[in-house]
Amino acid sequence: MATFYTGVDQQRYDAGEKFLPMNRFLANYTAPTTNVKEQVTTSYGIPNTNAFVNAGGGGGGGNYTTGYRPNYEYRKSLDYNPELSDLQNQKIMQNMENYKGYNYYNEPEPTGLAKGIDTALNYVPFIGPMKRGAEFLGDTLGRFMPVNQRAIMENELRGSGVFTDNLGRIVATPGQYNTPEGIMAGYNAAMMDDETFDKRTSRISETLGNKYNLTQEQIEGIISGELTEEDFQGAIMPGTNKVTNLISNLRNIELAKLNFQKTKQEADDIYEWEKQQKEIEKQKSDPNILSPNNPLIGNIDHTGGGGDVHSAVTRAPGSKVEGAPTHSTRDDLMATGGRVGLRYGGLLSIL
Repeated sequence: MATFYTGVDQQRYDAGEKFLPMNRFLANYTAPTTNVKEQVTTSYGIPNTNAFVNAGGGGGGGNYTTGYRPNYEYRKSLDYNPELSDLQNQKIMQNMENYKGYNYYNEPEPTGLAKGIDTALNYVPFIGPMKRGAEFLGDTLGRFMPVNQRAIMENELRGSGVFTDNLGRIVATPGQYNTPEGIMAGYNAAMMDDETFDKRTSRISETLGNKYNLTQEQIEGIISGELTEEDFQGAIMPGTNKVTNLISNLRNIELAKLNFQKTKQEADDIYEWEKQQKEIEKQKSDPNILSPNNPLIGNIDHTGGGGDVHSAVTRAPGSKVEGAPTHSTRDDLMATGGRVGLRYGGLLSIL
């Protein structure tokens, strides 16, 4: 008997379900009722009906979300010719064997109620201007915010059918624990790597070998998918028609690992691409400081041509002043002059 379980976890363990994660990691799990005595309590307050549990968008309320938001611009960056219009790219790709379709690269327009609400809000006094202002600020300030790598990873996991809760832990939807999508329920996706899967595979393999006398060849066959539960019907757990669920667990962990590797690589690629786009936007917003083509960098004479460090002469791009310092970084430029001299002078001397 496991002494570390309490409540519904202990009930489930006693009922024979010994390989499920704890209750807080399972969404909408119905606890077994075998040998559970009904308890009657008297309430003198407002009854809790759980009417609003998991109410809300995404199908999961505060527990988990199922909504996947593709990065359409990233997809276009992979397949589109930037010199052609969207329509021209689509016409060219229509003749390709692996054509993914217009909706793969373009976000669908809102329809029905969602479209009506979005349009109506633009004309509501006070709300309309605030909404448009928020959208403008989001587009403007968003370029200066760091890229959220965890959010990208969790979004891509949702695209593959793996859901996470608000803390980033994988959640198994009802009845879907022993599947490639739910088998890692309870693990934090941001902290997982190949070793996370390999440890579970090793533990289950050891149990199948020691307790059920499976050979290493048989275990490897299960992991690869060459052998299934049907191949062991009657051979394991003699006297019953059952087969230990460790066999399907082992295969699902391997499938989950392959899916995780693919999803993580995709998320990492999107993360690097988004970082690059933000750098480009930053350079556009202030080319005199952030652009690597800054005409001031390397073309400022802080000695004034005669050793006077309190003056600065800006030379034409491409010209060279003998003895003038060079500037390879933004910090170096700002420290030695530039648009506003912070130490030695520049366009504005503070000495």
